[in-house]
Amino acid sequence: MLPEVEGEDRIVIHGYYAPLEGDRSCNLYRIRVTLIGTQDDGEGEDLVDFTIYDDGRVVAQKYVAIPVGARKEVELLLFYEAPLSQRAPGVAIESQELGIYVDPFTPEENGSMCLGYRNELLIRSHIQRNCRTMSRYGSKCR
Repeated sequence: MLPEVEGEDRIVIHGYYAPLEGDRSCNLYRIRVTLIGTQDDGEGEDLVDFTIYDDGRVVAQKYVAIPVGARKEVELLLFYEAPLSQRAPGVAIESQELGIYVDPFTPEENGSMCLGYRNELLIRSHIQRNCRTMSRYGSKCR
């Protein structure tokens, strides 16, 4: 039994990319959906995966756990950096559990969305790497 998708739009997907140095690109995909857990995949939760493929290769993947019988609004951000694909336009976005496969999905060029998220990840990473040193000076890290 598939998880139920609630709402008129079922699923909303936005994709953004920005060229980086060399032949690389920053890629960010935002997926919004409201789900109702229907099948116990273990520990009372329904697991739903979202996968992005570029030229047949998995480039990003996230899983969401929805308690069986519960309704959950989900917003996922899938981010990756990769060489610009030249073979096929766009990417493929799939959720086997929801029976969704979109190919091609063409993201829009939007440097502020993609690079802003990338910079946030870099800052978080920097803080985590320096957490021990920062804690000596009274900073609290998570």
